[in-house]
Amino acid sequence: MLSCAKSVCLSFVASFFLTCSAYGGSLPGAPNCPMFPANNVWNADISALPVDPNSNNYMANMNPGRGLHPDFGAPAQYGIPYNVVSSAQAKLSVAFSVSGGAPTESDKGPYPIPPSAQIEGNSQSNCNDLSTKPGDCHILIVDKDACILYELDQVMNPSLGTWAAFSGAIWSLKSNALRTDSWTSGDAAGLPILPGLVRYDEVAAGLINHALRFTMNTTQSAHIYPARHDASSNTDPNQPPMGLRVRLKASTNISGLTPQAKVIAQAMKTYGLILADNGSDWFISGASDTNFNDSDLHNLNQLHGSDFEVVDTSGLRNGSDTATATVFVGQGGLKFVDAVSSTSTTTIPVNTTVQWNWVDASHNHSTTSGNCCTPDGKWDSQVNGNGNVFINTFNTVGTYPYFCMVHNAAMKGTVIVTPPSDYSLTISNSGILIFPGQTAPFSGKLTTSNGYNNTVNLSCGTGHPATCTPAPPSLTPTPGGAGFLVNASDVTPNDYIFNVQGIGTDTLQTSHAASVTLHVVDFNLTAPSPATLSTAASANPTTTPTAGFQVSVSGSFSGIVNLSCSNGLPAGATCNFLEQDRRL
Repeated sequence: MLSCAKSVCLSFVASFFLTCSAYGGSLPGAPNCPMFPANNVWNADISALPVDPNSNNYMANMNPGRGLHPDFGAPAQYGIPYNVVSSAQAKLSVAFSVSGGAPTESDKGPYPIPPSAQIEGNSQSNCNDLSTKPGDCHILIVDKDACILYELDQVMNPSLGTWAAFSGAIWSLKSNALRTDSWTSGDAAGLPILPGLVRYDEVAAGLINHALRFTMNTTQSAHIYPARHDASSNTDPNQPPMGLRVRLKASTNISGLTPQAKVIAQAMKTYGLILADNGSDWFISGASDTNFNDSDLHNLNQLHGSDFEVVDTSGLRNGSDTATATVFVGQGGLKFVDAVSSTSTTTIPVNTTVQWNWVDASHNHSTTSGNCCTPDGKWDSQVNGNGNVFINTFNTVGTYPYFCMVHNAAMKGTVIVTPPSDYSLTISNSGILIFPGQTAPFSGKLTTSNGYNNTVNLSCGTGHPATCTPAPPSLTPTPGGAGFLVNASDVTPNDYIFNVQGIGTDTLQTSHAASVTLHVVDFNLTAPSPATLSTAASANPTTTPTAGFQVSVSGSFSGIVNLSCSNGLPAGATCNFLEQDRRL
């Protein structure tokens, strides 16, 4: 009987893979940007909040017999797409003039509109014709480097290099700052659209960890936190106001829903829906994706308005965050007073939002960018009185003087924008190949920049092998790079593509990720057939018949298998292989 031992001489060419893994609702393509801070109301679990005292009256006016409708799906023209760009994308001026426009309620920009930008309705040419435009023609853009969200409404591009829209809004994804109260956005509620969309990457992961956006045909001429705007003349207090939050009742049985619909329904129980715009009753918004199963999604229409209840969110507010600086307008007289420095100078890292709060009951003021007393067009709150709030996000390092248009040289301030405090996470040896049960040590570094000195917690993201252990599990970045290992192994041959993730313990929970590929490979030998070979005894060498067997691979094995016979051959016998070295 012959038996074969196996050894391997590997010939391997490393391959590199790109993977996108969402953390805390972050977008594929922008894994280092949160979808607003964890303590933002969009990300709040409202499953245990009390029912609003007026819930029954609201629900009676919200078409309770209507089934839910997913206003998104696989077709490109069905849903609200988004664009991800780098900070190198050229920024363009936009005129807020479409359909009358809302220039006094829009962020001036400019806006990093990419070539062939994805637009709601899937056709910029159709959006350029107001008589045929498909929907609201939103363009949503995320700067993945600065973590800035740009949203435009009713966008037109009538000629090369010329852009117009009804309104424009800009948010820092690392800030909890709201828009100026009474200002609109791409939504009638003055809220960002992107954080409320159903996205396929989250559905595929089995978890949506934020509230969703929905519309109603009839709304109240009022808005509640976090909404900043409304668009109705109906004063009936039993009609739903913008910003109303509803949730799927805990008693609603969703076990029979199809897989994609069930993930969305669970999010409605845990995080709820926020009324964000006027539109068809119980339309749920999402980003189009060819991976959606439209038949699956439409099982949501088994749920009806009557399955929901209004949540009392009167005590729900955004938490504090270090990505928002506060300046008091008119504190102690004709002064701009920074909440930290107690002077007229505000010093912030880049991509921080400044919020000006009017506190002077005796005078009206503005915050207007430029050296006194000539506006330079970067921002202008216009003249407002006590109680007003205005925000501006600074995504370029520099010094920005500003003044009050009423009091000119008597009331000036300065915003100084510095480079960000941050860290980088790198893996130097992605693409390791091992056999089942072996361990691959991936070498990583955490490197600080501009003084980042918080502890970073390390973990392995979705898709990691059975064993994946950072060592140490947390450490503080250093200028030269603090080293760590990630020990990974599995017994199942496969290509494991996953992220090694770092989450900072700073207030923003600054996160970075590095893509890693682990190749777990193997090969297999079938039993020789026939299993026993024999030949007649002879004084001269004789040859047995041939025994056949097959060599097969598991995983992405690529190499040479050396074949040999083990001990146990009769004295003086040898064995030979027709193919001694076979590349698999």
